[in-house]
Amino acid sequence: MADFVVSHDSVERQDSLFKYKVKKDMGLLESDERKILSFIISDKDWYIKDYAPVRQPFHPNIAFEFVCKKSKAFMFVSFGTEEVAISDAEGNFKYYQMRGKRQMARWTYTKFPEEEYYKELITL
Repeated sequence: MADFVVSHDSVERQDSLFKYKVKKDMGLLESDERKILSFIISDKDWYIKDYAPVRQPFHPNIAFEFVCKKSKAFMFVSFGTEEVAISDAEGNFKYYQMRGKRQMARWTYTKFPEEEYYKELITL
């Protein structure tokens, strides 16, 4: 996953990714933003594969589309359940729990400072 280049979400092409509604388009990321995001998501210790079942539905707060040549992968982050779902273009999902949501919450807040939810997450 570290080799994928961050593109943009699919707002321009569709209103949803799989069954998840897309709200905003972040556009292309600046070099520094891409480096920070890459640092966060490439940390293998951040992902917990075997974890206790979460007792609430998975509702992602933010979605990423990664493009490498003609391949695509998607990453959905849910701060409520502290889970990450990674999917290929066909919709084959793998779920992980975040070891800590603060890093991703801080990065997300820098992209969407007008969203009070992300501001609250980083002050917890």
